[in-house]
Amino acid sequence: MSSTNFMTHYTTKTKTTNTKFIEKAMVGASQVERGKQFVLTAACTAKHSCSQNQ
Repeated sequence: MSSTNFMTHYTTKTKTTNTKFIEKAMVGASQVERGKQFVLTAACTAKHSCSQNQ
């Protein structure tokens, strides 16, 4: 393998890995956001049901 081919191959491989990593990070972030929303909604619901019971 010539050095030029190696660099092209390496760069392409790295780009693919980075893209996958970024996609995973994005998915992870959206899951965290959904988790936060769920917790906030649950806390809000709990607060409302408690205040209605009193």
